[in-house]
Amino acid sequence: MKRASDLVRRHWLSISTFLVTAIIVFVAGYFIVMLQMELDKANSEKAELQSEIEFLTGKVDRISNENTALHDRKRKMAQKLQRAKPWFELTKKQQENKLAEAALKAEKLERQQKKEQKAAKAAQKKEQLNNQKKLIYSAGYYQVGRDLKPGLYHAIAVEGNGNFIVQSPDALKVNEMFGTDSDDYIDTFKNIQLKKGDEIEINHDLSIQFIPR
Repeated sequence: MKRASDLVRRHWLSISTFLVTAIIVFVAGYFIVMLQMELDKANSEKAELQSEIEFLTGKVDRISNENTALHDRKRKMAQKLQRAKPWFELTKKQQENKLAEAALKAEKLERQQKKEQKAAKAAQKKEQLNNQKKLIYSAGYYQVGRDLKPGLYHAIAVEGNGNFIVQSPDALKVNEMFGTDSDDYIDTFKNIQLKKGDEIEINHDLSIQFIPR
């Protein structure tokens, strides 16, 4: 009987120990879960705060840059005002005189520019006339009988490089790489018989002189 009673006590002791352990584990698990939830919440709040800090930092930087730009603009405006100060200190009559003086200078400069342009055109025309007398032709299209008299010619490269082409109504008379700056180009073509209606093409920066034979 005593042995049975001991077995019962040990059995209940095991059950009690198990229940106590289970309760402890449950409570500990509960607190761990709660702590983890609090930790996750804290991390989430930390991330939100970090994001807000980055946003505010960017905003501060933009405001700082805008402030710098405003200060720079203010400084430039102050410089302009400083340069313009002598003008505002003039009387109305003095301002009118300054404006009239500036207008005269502008008109004089314009006359000078027109004079130089006219002189440049005259020099260019003179050079063209001289070239025509020397039968020197630069890049362009020409027609025998209109731009050059028919006849027998030697063609000599005077300057530059390009293609030299002579086309009659029924045949290609000349098609050469002509020039003075490279061994790949020839600089002379002899005894070209040019007839009325032949078309001459000179391109790139090539200039050719036709010498009558």
